[in-house]
Amino acid sequence: MVVNFEKHITELARIRDEARAKGAWSAATNAEVARGKAAGLYIDQKLIMTGNLDQLSEEELESRMKQILDDNKLITVEPSPSSESHQEEKHSDQKIPHHPDRMN
Repeated sequence: MVVNFEKHITELARIRDEARAKGAWSAATNAEVARGKAAGLYIDQKLIMTGNLDQLSEEELESRMKQILDDNKLITVEPSPSSESHQEEKHSDQKIPHHPDRMN
């Protein structure tokens, strides 16, 4: 059996739907996440840090933490105008990856 994007996404949707029908919410969620990954909607990032934080001063640690926060400001959470208790994610500087089998 040849695997292509369309067949792969369709099979994952079938698995998701069967899991949902059986009340297997974790399996249904995992299948949907797998569909999103196959479609290029998720980006896995891994950071490999070197050095020893124990050797930094408190000021150096605060400076490093501020720099990390500044470098990773892709998502900010602000209260929704309709409700103070409801929060929504705002995505800035995020680009949707192009997939050759999808129309953007």
